[in-house]
Amino acid sequence: MVGYRVHVVERKERRTVHVVERKERRTTDANGHASVKTVEKGVDTRIVTDLFTGAIDGTYDVALLVSNDSDYCPAIQTIQDRLDKRVVHVGFRRGADEIRSACWSHVLLDGSTAEAMKQI
Repeated sequence: MVGYRVHVVERKERRTVHVVERKERRTTDANGHASVKTVEKGVDTRIVTDLFTGAIDGTYDVALLVSNDSDYCPAIQTIQDRLDKRVVHVGFRRGADEIRSACWSHVLLDGSTAEAMKQI
């Protein structure tokens, strides 16, 4: 007789590890002014993971995503289409057409809001 054998193994508790790598890159511009640029790795993945985790766990109905990065569009569309959650784009009008179109709604930080942010 053909069949299956099932082995039940007690699972160990998983620890969540969030890896975000930050690197500094020192540069000098054409005028000889030195500057330090910070590059972070793993941040986009962490944001997408948090969006999915919150949607699956039901911890939000509407998520606010402060970014103009269109790399988030596939995750946004999946969360909205398959998990019945809403994602609102919060960002600037310039260069954000794709992410703004993917999101359920948007809040623009242009005009007086942008001017006030420059003062900070």
